[in-house]
Amino acid sequence: MEKERKLVNIILYGACFFSCLSQLPIFVTGGMTQVVSFPLWIIAFLILFLKSGWKIDRSIIKLAVPSIIFVFLVLLASLLNNDFSYTSSSLFYSFLISVFIFFVGNMGGRYASDKVIEKIYFFYIAGTIIVSFNVFVQYFGFGYDMTSRVYAYQSKNSFAQIVFTAIILLMVKFKPKRRIQAIFKWGLVAFEILLMVYLRSRATLVSFLVVIAILVLSKNTRKSLKMLVVITCIALIFLMLSNDTLCDKIINNILFAGRDSSNLDDLTSGRVTILQNFPELISGNWLFGIGSMYFECFYLSAILQFGLVAGIVLIIISLVPAYYGVVLSRTSENWYILMLIAVGYLVDGIFEGITPFGAGIKCYFMWFLFGLLISRRNYIKYFGNSVNHKFGIKNR
Repeated sequence: MEKERKLVNIILYGACFFSCLSQLPIFVTGGMTQVVSFPLWIIAFLILFLKSGWKIDRSIIKLAVPSIIFVFLVLLASLLNNDFSYTSSSLFYSFLISVFIFFVGNMGGRYASDKVIEKIYFFYIAGTIIVSFNVFVQYFGFGYDMTSRVYAYQSKNSFAQIVFTAIILLMVKFKPKRRIQAIFKWGLVAFEILLMVYLRSRATLVSFLVVIAILVLSKNTRKSLKMLVVITCIALIFLMLSNDTLCDKIINNILFAGRDSSNLDDLTSGRVTILQNFPELISGNWLFGIGSMYFECFYLSAILQFGLVAGIVLIIISLVPAYYGVVLSRTSENWYILMLIAVGYLVDGIFEGITPFGAGIKCYFMWFLFGLLISRRNYIKYFGNSVNHKFGIKNR
């Protein structure tokens, strides 16, 4: 049993690590992201499924039931409405990948002690940092012009979300005991925040600001972290007020991305026009939607592509991790982390068409972590203190 557990954990560590590494520019430009990220997830699924002895954890129902309903509604729409393509939608594909990753996490939950989850965080952060340094050196070195409206790194939205997740993990989970370790940790946090700013994914920046507000207001956040965040924010505001050049860079070059502040449509990258077109696009197709079409707002996109009923079911599915994160955030730090990540992804979904399901491996970590935590919680409730002692699990 011990050897099996170690094998499963090593594969899960590798899956997280290589999923992050798949965002290296050499893999992105070569169209090899799936080749790098998917194999270990498939291997993990096969091993966990075979080891399960066909026994499925009951906690899987929390996502499986609404997911089955959604897939049924999409297939029904495909049969009844041949004029539109539903299953070719990138949102539908990303949904299937997210559910698959959730299943892997759910089956791996029984092997996940607190130390294992910490190591999963570590490998996620390690993979992100390697890609971050590569992207920074390759795209944001000497001569980078922040005033340009041209984005330096075209996969900015996907990678910015991964950076956002790594920052949350670094800030909340890891608590160095030595000063040199603390300096190293906060140096990494500062570097990742700087990179996120350089990537200029404004949806992710807004998500990050929302999560920072939650960190400051939440009772679950330790006081030392609250104080550090508040002091940093006050210092940044003071610098902006006292330095017009810095203020101009932050507001015009980063938040506005060099766009015309007097033109709301230009400022939002055409999203005002997109939203205005929504009623016309869905007119007469409220029941089944219009099938595959990218739309820059997940919540409206779900309804536009799959109709009112199926779209609402998909939106409910997207809220499940955040719901459990909020409800259980006081029971353990891992649930609190899930809540912060899930809320950030949901905010991002207001501005992006596929978040919190994708695109690609952009949002996989939330679904993986949710699967791990919900399965582990159910496993502990069923087996009691014996499993706590056996796997070194100290909380839910």
